[in-house]
Amino acid sequence: MNNEQVKNPTHYTQVPGIECWDVIQYFPANIAMAMKYLWRCGKKGDPVTDLRKAIQWIQHEIEKIEKGVEVKCPDLTAPSDHTRAILGKGMH
Repeated sequence: MNNEQVKNPTHYTQVPGIECWDVIQYFPANIAMAMKYLWRCGKKGDPVTDLRKAIQWIQHEIEKIEKGVEVKCPDLTAPSDHTRAILGKGMH
């Protein structure tokens, strides 16, 4: 495996200029993991497995919420300048 496959694997760089990490780093861990598997679905391995893994992480988050743990997701309706810059990279 070469260094580029480690740093910028193609299954996480499908949107030009935006890597999966650029987006998911702002989300709670369980939601980020689900997004990761949805992002790469069909691009690495079996897509059904990726979807099942995403469901598993979503289920973990649901269980946390049901126990009273507050979910703190970023407000994408009013993104920070940094978030806007990242999300705007692939939108040209």
